[in-house]
Amino acid sequence: MPVDSGPLREIAWRELFPWLSIVRAARLAIAPRLLILAALGLFLTAAGWKLLGWAYSSSEDPTLTVWRMEDSIWRWQAPIRRADRVIAPGRTDNTYSATTQGADVVVVETTPGYPSADVSLLAESASPFLWLSRPLARIFDRTAGFVPFSYTLLCGLWSLAVWALIGGSITRIVAMALAHEGRLGALEGAKFSIVKWPAFFLAPLFPLIGVLTISLLAGLFFGLIMRADAGVLVSSILWPLMLAASFVMAILLIGLMFGWPLMWPTISVEGTDAFDALSRSYSYTFQRPFHYLFYAIVAAIIGALASLVVMGLAHLTTDLSYWSASWGAGLNRAGEIYRDVLIPGDTSGGYGLGIKILGFWHGCVLLLGASYLYSYFWTAATAIYFLLRRHVDGTEMDEIWSEPEDETYGLPPLKDDPSGVPQVVDPPGTPG
Repeated sequence: MPVDSGPLREIAWRELFPWLSIVRAARLAIAPRLLILAALGLFLTAAGWKLLGWAYSSSEDPTLTVWRMEDSIWRWQAPIRRADRVIAPGRTDNTYSATTQGADVVVVETTPGYPSADVSLLAESASPFLWLSRPLARIFDRTAGFVPFSYTLLCGLWSLAVWALIGGSITRIVAMALAHEGRLGALEGAKFSIVKWPAFFLAPLFPLIGVLTISLLAGLFFGLIMRADAGVLVSSILWPLMLAASFVMAILLIGLMFGWPLMWPTISVEGTDAFDALSRSYSYTFQRPFHYLFYAIVAAIIGALASLVVMGLAHLTTDLSYWSASWGAGLNRAGEIYRDVLIPGDTSGGYGLGIKILGFWHGCVLLLGASYLYSYFWTAATAIYFLLRRHVDGTEMDEIWSEPEDETYGLPPLKDDPSGVPQVVDPPGTPG
């Protein structure tokens, strides 16, 4: 006789599909404390690059000029300066071109109502991975001389220093949330990243230092020989040594290219040092490349959908503010103000000051919208680290390093009496 086993229990989807933790990472990334941290990291990185660009402004190197122009644009405003939809009062044609601060801006007249956000903003802001690694990737540009090399190296070190603090805070907060459903505040996350800052900063530098050292030694040896015609013949015979050195550099760079996002979560989850972060990131990258690729694709799809909502909300917020103002100011006047906010011109007086202040608030909204992409980048990287660790080491996703607790459990202190026997020390003010 069949036995009624009762109603079917709820399916544990996360056990069946562990990668669903990436979906949760997308939800965690919208937390205000993470958005503020990511926005701070974006601002500090861009401000540091602008300052370095100003310091190198006297150089006329064409490569450096291009790099400085790319780095001088605030990340969350870059798409606006390239293309955005605004109303062009007094224009009857559909499009016209304008130039501002050396960048081509396409101004498009939309419907007679009010401007709407351009989807190019989302496309331009969808690659935090490339933006964060761009300065160090430029190091290997063969057309760059010493001056551009030094500039991009300083930009890379500054970016690394900033995100060693910001990324460390975000990954620690997310790691605690994913492992224990706990809520770690921004200050607690910042305290952790400050203590572990040397490890966060040095972990990606070790393979880069190794590559530069090998390149310098091999390059000097073969380069000096090849200055002579006979040295070219000698170098051709010994060239397998150069190829072997280059192979080692290639392995280091491939591991660094794909593994550096895992270094921050390693330190935040394991509470370890830079060497262990380097070892684990390379190990997980090379031992489970297809798992890593699958998780990265899932994260990219989820991130694109989530960022579409967040960026759409940011643009809707700014659009509605000017749309509402148009009821009193008039459509043409509100459109003129909106245009000047997006494309600052030669405005002066109270109007010009007001445009600058409006541009500041406009930028704050876009900054928070763009910061979601970077918040999600670190939350997804942390979730992927948990998944790869489970595949490689068999470690459950709820295992995470925590601060050592006081093991005295509130016991009173002990003190030896004259005979050497430990006695309980009464706290001051205890009646005898």
